[in-house]
Amino acid sequence: MTVWTLGQALPDVDSQGKVRGFVGSVTDISERKRLEKEKVIALKSAEMEQRHRAQEANEHQRHLEHFIDMICHETRNPLNGIFNNVDLLKNGIAKRRILVESLKRTRWYDSLSHQIALDEEAIEAIDICARQQKIISDDVLNLSRLEAHQIILKKNVFSPKEVMMEAVKMFSAELKAKSIEIYTKFPSEDVFVMGDHPRLLQVVTNLLSNSIKFTSRSQTKKITLSMRVLSREDKSVTLEMSIKDSGVGMTPDEQKALFERFAQGSNKTYQEYGGSGLGLFICKGLVRLMDGQISLSSEKWQGTTFIFTIRCEAVDSNHKVDAKVGNGEIGPSAKSIDFSRLKVLIVEDNLVNQKVLKRQLDSIGVESHIASNGLEAVQQFSKNKYDLIFMDVEMPVMDGLEATQTIRAQELANSSLGHTPIVGLSGNARQEHIDVARSVGMDDYVVKPYSKEAIYTTLSDYCKEKL
Repeated sequence: MTVWTLGQALPDVDSQGKVRGFVGSVTDISERKRLEKEKVIALKSAEMEQRHRAQEANEHQRHLEHFIDMICHETRNPLNGIFNNVDLLKNGIAKRRILVESLKRTRWYDSLSHQIALDEEAIEAIDICARQQKIISDDVLNLSRLEAHQIILKKNVFSPKEVMMEAVKMFSAELKAKSIEIYTKFPSEDVFVMGDHPRLLQVVTNLLSNSIKFTSRSQTKKITLSMRVLSREDKSVTLEMSIKDSGVGMTPDEQKALFERFAQGSNKTYQEYGGSGLGLFICKGLVRLMDGQISLSSEKWQGTTFIFTIRCEAVDSNHKVDAKVGNGEIGPSAKSIDFSRLKVLIVEDNLVNQKVLKRQLDSIGVESHIASNGLEAVQQFSKNKYDLIFMDVEMPVMDGLEATQTIRAQELANSSLGHTPIVGLSGNARQEHIDVARSVGMDDYVVKPYSKEAIYTTLSDYCKEKL
């Protein structure tokens, strides 16, 4: 057994200064050393436990993000098929309506006309349901990004007024279908700021979507978008934006937890209007990131007004706009451009998405070939010269990332091949997915579900010399 002691000794000195001996004491400190050792062990154990818990939390977050990505990816793939098949059906019905008009004085006219009206109603219902599913998918992904602090604001020069008008354009068909009038109140002079216009657009579209939803059943169908400069300093501008509707409004009780996650005005709100209850929570988080605040005022049956502020960097009004405002889906009209000179490779393992993209390209005269996986894409690339490749990311046999790397390696080894634009298509929407796709050689990345306008814009952007 080890015994720890603490000894102290002092010399005993006579009048001549000579040491006659020593006086001291010896104390058994074994108990103190034992306690100190236990304390050190306890601290190390607590540190290890804390580190273990942190690792578990990180692992849990990683698994959660992977699960969310998987759900969003698996949701966006069929949604892409639904959205674009709805578009094809609408075009088909428009052609049938023209044909039916030629039968106006025949006995088949009333029956066929009535059936087309029913088909249009069914297609519109499918479209609305699919859009609602996309909103929920986007909300879940954005919630994950917010909570993981993965949203980093980007900076571009833009016009906030144009952002609000872009949001109106996105809902123009729905506003017209529901007979909702839109009014705007903007400063007489345009204002340009430096900030993250896609995030601002996200907030405006979310709030506008809410207003449309709750205004569609009211008697007075009116929505007003307003913007004003709240304050201006040397290096910053604070803007106040509002969206006012004449919808069903809310009671004070329904307003209490409205900006909390998964919160809605009431159970009746969910039953009648649906939704995830995440939209306003996400808006609140995005507005805070933009150094602002969001609030609302509402009265039952008298409508609702959402007001939010953002602070941006001030720029000269003559400053050149860095980026196009919007989501990239307002592209060129397919009728205004001759795409028939283009040859495109579609690399997609999902048969529905494969067929719908081919039909869309066929409709504008593009010669398109199909590969069901990355290996087939590489084989086709070695035999044909393509103007552009639409490359799905997640596929069996060989995925889109590996296929892109292989194609880029072939181009590097043979300079006569030149550079073929490769545009990724995927339901994975996180920035890290986009960054990885670009790092392996993809020129661009389109998130599913995409619109045909986004496809036409991509073709016109990357194949200018052929058009």
